[in-house]
Amino acid sequence: FYLLSDDLELLHELLLDGISTVGRWQENAERLRASGLLKPEAAARVDGRVKLWLRLADLLRRGRPPRVTPQVILDSPMTTSKKEEILGVLDRTDGKAGALISALRGRAVKNLQSAQIDLLEGYLRENGFLTDDSPLDRDAIILDLVTVSRNWDPVLRPHKEAVHHLVDRLMRTLVA
Repeated sequence: FYLLSDDLELLHELLLDGISTVGRWQENAERLRASGLLKPEAAARVDGRVKLWLRLADLLRRGRPPRVTPQVILDSPMTTSKKEEILGVLDRTDGKAGALISALRGRAVKNLQSAQIDLLEGYLRENGFLTDDSPLDRDAIILDLVTVSRNWDPVLRPHKEAVHHLVDRLMRTLVA
């Protein structure tokens, strides 16, 4: 809905054709084009918004790694018998990798060897749960999207207002 909230007629057409998500669009775009159910210019508008969404999703992930789950700890290469205690610290740190490592280095688990903490830290970094990147702010995201989309085919290129609208709506939803 957010991708086409400024084009309700096209959104309605897509919903009638069973397209309610980016994934459904990606799976069915060629079929809709080939069947003539969607005009080429309408399909191009959706393609542009999907391209914009994919770029935005990538930008929003920067500096915002996923939470560490208990399974990540259990699957880690640590050879310590203290994984259950580490899981307790994980729960207290709300799954945030940086806070977990900091707490472990601060002796939240007694007698946990620093080599085991280093091993866990490396594992979390390699698997994308720990990063030194800072999240991009709204203005940096908008600047990136507007700059990158300038090089797109004019049919795919969104208007600057659409970029602002999409970023504002999705940041409220995804970053909250």
